[in-house]
Amino acid sequence: MCDDHPDRPAVVRIQGEAEAFGAKMLDVCQECLDDLPLGEL
Repeated sequence: MCDDHPDRPAVVRIQGEAEAFGAKMLDVCQECLDDLPLGEL
């Protein structure tokens, strides 16, 4: 399930903020994925 929209399935898991203790993983739906600024990757 999407972290921001619990009624929608997640289509991808993305590594978010990383730190010495690990990293936050983000589960996002297609709409959230389309809204992410991934052009700089």
